[in-house]
Amino acid sequence: MAARVRPTLSHCTSCARTLTDHGWGTPLVTKQFVRGKQKLADKNEGSGITVKLLKPIIEYGKPGAIVKVPPGTMRNDWFANRLADYVPHDELRDMKRKGIVPERDFTFDAQAYEAFQQEMKAQRIERQEVAKLKLKKKDARLQKPAAKLNSTPPHRSVELIDLFLPAKLEFRRKANENDATQTEQKMPIFGSVSTGDVGAVMKSLLSRNDEAAKVAILDDDIKFVGDSIDDPTRVKHMGEYTVELKIKGAAAPVLRVVRVMPMAPKAQA
Repeated sequence: MAARVRPTLSHCTSCARTLTDHGWGTPLVTKQFVRGKQKLADKNEGSGITVKLLKPIIEYGKPGAIVKVPPGTMRNDWFANRLADYVPHDELRDMKRKGIVPERDFTFDAQAYEAFQQEMKAQRIERQEVAKLKLKKKDARLQKPAAKLNSTPPHRSVELIDLFLPAKLEFRRKANENDATQTEQKMPIFGSVSTGDVGAVMKSLLSRNDEAAKVAILDDDIKFVGDSIDDPTRVKHMGEYTVELKIKGAAAPVLRVVRVMPMAPKAQA
């Protein structure tokens, strides 16, 4: 009878404990060890690292979308090609506090999005071109040289003024009888008659003729003259006053009389 071969004891304490638990004659139940368990878990849905898309990616989303992607895809493809960027830890904490969950859009069509973006860009460029054209036209109008009102020679301007402006210009004003400056010679009026009022009347009279309308009359070229004038730009009493109109290039100014008269009484019914 052959001798029974006794198995040699293993020097590994873990193996020896396993043999002792199951006995020498009992078949060992082998235990399967799975390597990379954490890596397998990372492939499940909802796992990965959180990134922000920089370009539209089909079935993921448009630029700016926050999604999760496997680390290898991000490291080797998306980040290398500037398709996405990592989300900083501060922003991740803020998202967690606000309850924002990275969400992938499986229905996203990158080509349709690109076409839409191109159309919006074209419309934006068109609006900008229209705005530039309007601004250019406005600038052209502002930069357009003003028409030369006084295109006629100075001596002809004086002739036209003498022809179309009467010797006396009348203005009606309401008397201010309660004014403390009232005297027998001077009756105060409400308001005043200014050089602007005189210039407006002169322009109105000259505008009745096409040639005379080209004569330039500026308020700064008109002033009241005389010893009784306190303010050369306006008078505040009834009476007759002399105004001086300077014509550029003329030998002498044009003189006219301004008569300030009381308002006509209203007709009684």
